[in-house]
Amino acid sequence: MKTTGGVSAAEQKTIGWIDAGARTDVAHEAMDYLESARQLERSELFTSYCQWRHGVDEERGEGDRFLAELQLLRDHAASDADTTRLVQDAVDHLGDEGPEPTTVHDGPQAALAGSYIEDILAGERGEATRRILAAVESGLSIRDLYLEVFEPVLAEIGYRWETNQISVGQEHYCTAVTQSIMAQLFPYIFSSSLKSKRLVATSVAGNLHEIGIRMVADLFEMSGWDTHYLGANMPVADLVASLRDLQPDAVAISVMLTSQISAAGETIDVIRADEALRDVLVVVGGRALRLEPDLAERLGADAWAVDPEQAAALVDEMLADK
Repeated sequence: MKTTGGVSAAEQKTIGWIDAGARTDVAHEAMDYLESARQLERSELFTSYCQWRHGVDEERGEGDRFLAELQLLRDHAASDADTTRLVQDAVDHLGDEGPEPTTVHDGPQAALAGSYIEDILAGERGEATRRILAAVESGLSIRDLYLEVFEPVLAEIGYRWETNQISVGQEHYCTAVTQSIMAQLFPYIFSSSLKSKRLVATSVAGNLHEIGIRMVADLFEMSGWDTHYLGANMPVADLVASLRDLQPDAVAISVMLTSQISAAGETIDVIRADEALRDVLVVVGGRALRLEPDLAERLGADAWAVDPEQAAALVDEMLADK
């Protein structure tokens, strides 16, 4: 997937819609999503972002602010028919109802998930840690802990922030507590057994979210893989250098936001262009691709996965077929 370097062609066409001194963080954010939607020719990516952004602002009593910025963007882009149409479509659908969020009360580990979210929202890190470790000691698998406790809890934490029920500080605290507990689970995840397959796991440049891809690495490890977790926001050049050094069988790349889809495509292009990495399987996942899963193939990935468990199963199957 090819894009222009520096300021994109799409942004060159739209960047003049508001003078640099007055351009807000939200305006920059909106242009990032607009650029991705234009490059991928998927207007729904920009529309879904606008619905989310407008909803977040409405919960904070600022719903008119984002609408005004969209209208300003539309008016200043009047000479570009494609941009005008895309922005107007987003404006027309701002009030559409989104999907109902998944809650901690929906899954088979609902009781544990409910208690855990109460602990961390109350700032009870010690109690939260003891509760989770006791459950694991009693036989709860790491797979079930990750997919049926941590994932729904963190999804609900994100939803509560979006709807102004908790602060950014609380959201960050809940994430940090979960990460600290995951670090204490290493004895249950890592073994000394010989591993014949190797995975590199990371988040695409610009993606600061790391728990999801960390879960991917851990579940691959438990499935018999030698995993190398490189963390979030990985620069392309450094990722490629690591891949050359490690020569993995597969690389898993997390894409959280739709504005990062173009960066994911550029990353895969660079990997594919390297002769030393031609046999490396590329699997992508994350919230952004759940909206448009068919984009994975267009980006050049070998597969996309909805969750860490599916990612491990898919890559094992592809390797078996090689």
